[in-house]
Amino acid sequence: MTRLTRCLRSLALCPAVLLALAPFAEAQTTFLTLSDVHYGVGAEEHVWGHSHETSKALWDKAQTKARALRDSESAAFTLYLGDMPAHNQADAARKLEFTTVLSGLAAIAGDTHRLYFLPGNNDSLDRDYCAFDSGNQVPFVADDNYDPTKSGPPTNQWPTLRAGDTLIDASHIDHGYYSAHPLLPDTGLRLIALNTVMFTDDYGTGFNWDKCENALTITEIETRIATQLEWLAAQLAEAEAAGEKVILAMHVPPGIDGYGGGQMWTDARGFQDTSYTGDDPLFQAASAAGDYTIENVFLALTARHSKTISAMLTAHTHLDDLRLLTSCQGDAAGIAYGVPGITTDHGNNPAMKVFGFDSNFALSKATTYYATEYTAPKYDWHDDTHYGFGDTYCPTGKDCSGNLLAEVIGAWDGDTGGIAKRMLKVLRTGRGSVSGHYYAAALAAAPNCTMP
Repeated sequence: MTRLTRCLRSLALCPAVLLALAPFAEAQTTFLTLSDVHYGVGAEEHVWGHSHETSKALWDKAQTKARALRDSESAAFTLYLGDMPAHNQADAARKLEFTTVLSGLAAIAGDTHRLYFLPGNNDSLDRDYCAFDSGNQVPFVADDNYDPTKSGPPTNQWPTLRAGDTLIDASHIDHGYYSAHPLLPDTGLRLIALNTVMFTDDYGTGFNWDKCENALTITEIETRIATQLEWLAAQLAEAEAAGEKVILAMHVPPGIDGYGGGQMWTDARGFQDTSYTGDDPLFQAASAAGDYTIENVFLALTARHSKTISAMLTAHTHLDDLRLLTSCQGDAAGIAYGVPGITTDHGNNPAMKVFGFDSNFALSKATTYYATEYTAPKYDWHDDTHYGFGDTYCPTGKDCSGNLLAEVIGAWDGDTGGIAKRMLKVLRTGRGSVSGHYYAAALAAAPNCTMP
């Protein structure tokens, strides 16, 4: 039995049990997810495809669809997983783009809806991949309502809207990560919003030719990485002790880049901290990881808390991807569900996603809604331009209606090739099947484990 087969069997019930399950009797709780707008002040109207950023017309229609889904799906909250401006923009254009996207997110939230934001690699006023910091570097200064001088985030202050009273730990908001109770306190569900841009090669220094004006030293970067991992370990342990389930949300996913084949997270800066000993969960996770890379420590930690983490959501690729995560020891470390982008610049249709979970906070629904340039008027999301996770991934000849998302994947019994073929058909969200590159290999993470 392969390591990934064991992982899949531990993530879900065996197929024989799966197909005997009855559909859910209780109502689902839903939430809306969006990501990667990449609004460009100079973006051409009604032009889609590689290297094309989101225009005002596309962003306006996306907001209309998001508000409609918020209401029709009775979404309890909205989660935005990062990247607001166009790529590689100058300062003046960047600030205007932030203003436009922040205003749009506020319109989606309306007067009462809760919205949570976490940063992407383009979300610093400095440059792409630069530090997401307090003061004049965070994008929120582009919102006239933002006041970082107030003590404690009020309900209208970023990174949340109408949700400041749900925050659990906001002590690291200036570095882009925090925790909250998205269904209100004492409801048993915790959102852990991470800043995984820190885990990339370019964080704090800049992307290729576009260097940060306020660059960090390598020591500063490594300290921030260690601090966030230590904080994550404490949050997961706290949630587990409280009997809570966790939504773990991030922008850049672990594993490999489906387009280029390289590692998403850096191998150059690992985690080593001798102050953690004994039964501390992060020490045990780091020890189990063997080579102490960020990714392997993270996967060992999520594997340790796999029963507590009910959902892992990622973005960044702009595509509707899926990642089956295992630790270096072959333990199930979770399923990462990708949230596709509003931008079309990776050859995708613009899309957003509605998730649902059952009374135990296990994911029971994921529906991708997308627009197509071939509809009239352009940028409209029509009723028939959507697809469900169960319909997409249920193995041929089996009935997955009413089953949890993890159970649908478990029904493949380790056949990652079959799962990959299904993923490649929907990866570009209704724009056609994808072949080549490394997307199928990216399905199984982490492929770069070095055992001790």
